[in-house]
Amino acid sequence: MADSRSIQEKYVTLFDTAKRCLLIVDQLYADLTKQLDALAEFDAGKQDQATVVRLFVSAHGLIDFIHRYSEVIQAMPLLSKKRAEVKSLLHICKPVSECRNYVQHIRNHLMSDETIDYPILGSISWIKGERDYVLFPNQATAGHKTPGIAYDTWQKKYVCKYQLSISSYQLKLDLIYNEVKQFWKWLSFISHIEPAIIKEYDWGGAAIVYSQFTKE
Repeated sequence: MADSRSIQEKYVTLFDTAKRCLLIVDQLYADLTKQLDALAEFDAGKQDQATVVRLFVSAHGLIDFIHRYSEVIQAMPLLSKKRAEVKSLLHICKPVSECRNYVQHIRNHLMSDETIDYPILGSISWIKGERDYVLFPNQATAGHKTPGIAYDTWQKKYVCKYQLSISSYQLKLDLIYNEVKQFWKWLSFISHIEPAIIKEYDWGGAAIVYSQFTKE
């Protein structure tokens, strides 16, 4: 059985790892919003293909690193998974992880005899002003469809601002992002860690080493 010191060291190590996953999520989310703002102004005949490609990189990267963030949190010792805050995080991250695993094993789904009636790489929807934009890759499949963002007629507003849809998964990216950030704020508050620099919300100095063979 691990002693108390090793358990505490593991907690600190995983806390720091979760922080770095979230810093990557921050960057991907910032890139996503910037790219979507740019696309909302596009001329239908002159789309910036590089922006479209980066957009899919950001969206798929988000689900990957939010999944990793959730996995690291679940592996942390001394953090009760029965806490309401942890349960809330895992609840909102569950469809993210399921979608990520679907993409990870997409070959199995594509090899089946079922009709492919959705964009394989997914679609991305976003709200700007009163418009609900939907972006999906060109695909040879006839009749494929993809959902936009739902409109709540009772609240008279869209249910989210950014959405990634892959197969049957519809991930409300802005709501998920806000939840994981709120959880981090709580986790950082309850965690007493020394040295305090570990709790600072930045990447810190990156360790870079190199090796080289030389001829005599």
